[in-house]
Amino acid sequence: MAELFPAPRRGAARVGDLPEVELARRLADSGVIVDIGPFSIRLTSPILDVARDFHRMYADFPLGDDGQVVDVGIDLQRPWGLRRWWRPQMLIAIEGVRQFNPVELAFGSAAFEWAFNMSLAARTNQHLVVHAGVVEKGGRAVVLPADPGAGKSTLSAALMASGWRLLSDEAVVFAQDDTVLSIPRPVMLKGPSTAMIRARFPALEMTVPRPAPPDTEGPLCLVRPSGNSVAAAATPARVRWVVFPRYRSGAAFAVQQLERGPAFMRLAEHTINYGVRGLSAFEQLGRVVGGATCHTLEYSVLDEALDFFERLSREA
Repeated sequence: MAELFPAPRRGAARVGDLPEVELARRLADSGVIVDIGPFSIRLTSPILDVARDFHRMYADFPLGDDGQVVDVGIDLQRPWGLRRWWRPQMLIAIEGVRQFNPVELAFGSAAFEWAFNMSLAARTNQHLVVHAGVVEKGGRAVVLPADPGAGKSTLSAALMASGWRLLSDEAVVFAQDDTVLSIPRPVMLKGPSTAMIRARFPALEMTVPRPAPPDTEGPLCLVRPSGNSVAAAATPARVRWVVFPRYRSGAAFAVQQLERGPAFMRLAEHTINYGVRGLSAFEQLGRVVGGATCHTLEYSVLDEALDFFERLSREA
């Protein structure tokens, strides 16, 4: 989508330009279109908690025009019946089709992020998509592929707060020229990482702690993407490093450089649509790994990890 990636519209209104009550009214009526990187999303929801979170987390994002074509429509609604009042729930629909089982109303706008993730995974097969975080400094990006709970979102938030540009904490989308498309969105933190990031970077704007899904250690918070990350959303980046992070409580800091073969295999394991893309995925991952320096990283002290990335950024 890089060749179709539009530059930001000059003078475009932002989500934060609307008073919160007006945003809530529009969300409950016909919905609000927001441009998130190369995607235009229409969110519709009468839920006030969703409106409050969305107003804070997406304040810097440009509003779309009512007449424009959107890539996907996401609808978050309250159910009728007892579940509207007893253990309140929320229904999630993508393009009018119900997704998941009903979720707790207390999840707030995290439900929008999950729906966006599902849409991205299902509708972006024209591009290679890797489950990873990605940040950039000086035009050079570092990709952070990791299993759930390994700390990629924690690192993405911490690096963003340390001056790196956030492209995504969830999915790396490669254009045909092997650059990474920028899709800055709120970083989703869960469990101990929520308190860790709050304590280390108190100036970051975060949502109130919310319950996490049953199979996930809670609580859950969203971190607002930095203004410079959103402002530079039309600027792709080229991968310079691939780092496979793993947070482990009490672990000694350890970095190991990976040969390209093992790095390729590990990166392929995190590629969401490798099977769909076939030979083109094999060739593109080979080019990405071939142009990058690859490492594994194990840490328990966040500042030690940040120092490592700062040293990377100073490499010639």
